[in-house]
Formats: sequence, structure tokens, C-alpha cells
Amino acid sequence: MDGRAPARLIDFTHGYAYFLQQWVYHTWEQGALSPLTIDDVEGASVSAVAALDESFFRVRFDRLTPKEKRYLRAMAELGAKNSQPQRLRVFRACTSSTSKGA
Repeated sequence: MDGRAPARLIDFTHGYAYFLQQWVYHTWEQGALSPLTIDDVEGASVSAVAALDESFFRVRFDRLTPKEKRYLRAMAELGAKNSQPQRLRVFRACTSSTSKGA
């Protein structure tokens, strides 16, 4: 890999080993020449994320209860810049006895 490619892989995966393995696999599969470049890493993003969505996240999501799915949905709608009080309100709303579903 060229000098910037490994750092970009770490950026994309936050150093999480399973994500890193998936990203490297897709980079290798899509890379045109050796050494692999930062463009190869970035080009593999769509297929790497799609693979993680199906193999990593989908399996875990499918195992959740309806309440847990509502909670995740509400947290996703808050976005990355949410605060602890917001998360607590979402949690209480999703887990209250008046919430629909199990």
C-alpha cells in the first residue's frame, strides 16, 4: 500500500479489526495495481459498507426486540451530536410501559 492508504483505512474503520478486515478485502478486490493506493481504499468504501451492512449490522439488528429497534431508530434520528439528556428522553420514551410492542 502507498503511504496514505493505511491511515485512511484506520480512519474509515476506527481501527475496529473486523471492519478493517472487510475494508482491506474489498480494497484488494477492487484495486487495479500494486501497491494499493488511497484511491483504492476510498473506491472500496461502497462495497465495504454494503458488506458490513449485510454481514455485521443486519444480523445484529434482526435479533433486536421491537422496543430495541425503536430505540436505535430514535437514536439514529438524533444524529451524532446528541446529548446525554436527549438520549435519556429517547430511552424513557422507547421503554415506557405505554410504548407499543414488546
